[in-house]
Amino acid sequence: MIRNILIFLELVLVYIFSSFVLHVNKFTLSGYVISFFIMYFFIFSIIASLKGKAFLFSELSRLWFYSFVPMFVYIIFLINIRFHISIDSRLAFFPSFILSNFMNLNYEKRKGVAIFRLLAFFFFIFSGVN
Repeated sequence: MIRNILIFLELVLVYIFSSFVLHVNKFTLSGYVISFFIMYFFIFSIIASLKGKAFLFSELSRLWFYSFVPMFVYIIFLINIRFHISIDSRLAFFPSFILSNFMNLNYEKRKGVAIFRLLAFFFFIFSGVN
């Protein structure tokens, strides 16, 4: 349990630090992104806590992959500049979403949480601002 809390704190620190280092903090730390993830964690923790503390903390450790989002935003930014195309920076969350959902896949226990995360991800991608 302590290990999973430390992993979650590492996610927050690496996410914030790399956002500022790569100068993508205008997007990755915008009000929309932060408020979405606060609501996501609040609702997610309520759903996951119904299955017990161990399940909640194991799910929180899956979110470590989201610390790579600032790097993916930076790569998308470079692709946009180099090839003169426009890729929405919200898609930078997609690789982290896929990796976190398929790490130690135990679909029978996680079916409800996986569906909730998928719906929340689609809501995030198709709403909000760039």
